Amino acid sequence: MTAVDADRYPRDDPALVAALHQLLTRDGVCELPGFVTAEGVAAAAAEANALARDWFATDEQHNVYFESVPEDAPPDDPRGMRLRSSKKQIAYDQIPENSVIRRMYEDDATLEFIAGVLGFERLYRLDDPLGALGYAYMEPSDTLAWHFDRSEFAVTLMLQAAERGGAFEYVPNVRSDTDERPQLVAAVLEGRSDQVIALEPQPGTLTLFAGRRSLHRVTPVQGGRTRVNAVLAYSREPGKRLNELTQRLFYGRVA
Repeated sequence: MTAVDADRYPRDDPALVAALHQLLTRDGVCELPGFVTAEGVAAAAAEANALARDWFATDEQHNVYFESVPEDAPPDDPRGMRLRSSKKQIAYDQIPENSVIRRMYEDDATLEFIAGVLGFERLYRLDDPLGALGYAYMEPSDTLAWHFDRSEFAVTLMLQAAERGGAFEYVPNVRSDTDERPQLVAAVLEGRSDQVIALEPQPGTLTLFAGRRSLHRVTPVQGGRTRVNAVLAYSREPGKRLNELTQRLFYGRVA
């Protein structure tokens, strides 16, 4: 089975790649609805749901920078605002080799296409037996609180939307190398900002997101259906992998 809808997204079309890169540069996010066919989504969702109870669950307190919360932070400092994130994850080494999503991730044409949309001459799959590819689950009441990513970009594929909630919300280009803009960050965290953009990607949508500078979250999941994403991890350098601390934090083990 070929997962990618090659008619809708010819991955070797430089004009398409250039247009999507321009969109990503302008908005900080690029959504590709229907990137994976309905047949591919159905197979991947069935696989993810079958693997679900082998997941590793996390439920943690953190601040917007995904750091521990300092006790001495002033009340209006985002570093001192305590947030909660909870989700479940299946690691790369738990996904069968014949998985339709694993084959897509390991496909060079998809790799080169994503590199082009991101604006990179070369891109490499993460060389990590746990973090290279995974399924991320959010059950009712699970949420991913407001935060900045440590990585330059993120690539996700929606496989199963929540019944309610589970929207992806972001504020583009909040911070720079010289200005963290804490007042804007605090306004977002306190619900006082009018700059929040909400997206609700449907199954089959591939999303590329520049999250190091843009504040973002996933709103609490509601209803009876689990929200399921595939998370595709890449690096601009070959041979990159997670350190042991990060592996234990996200997967509960080291590999």
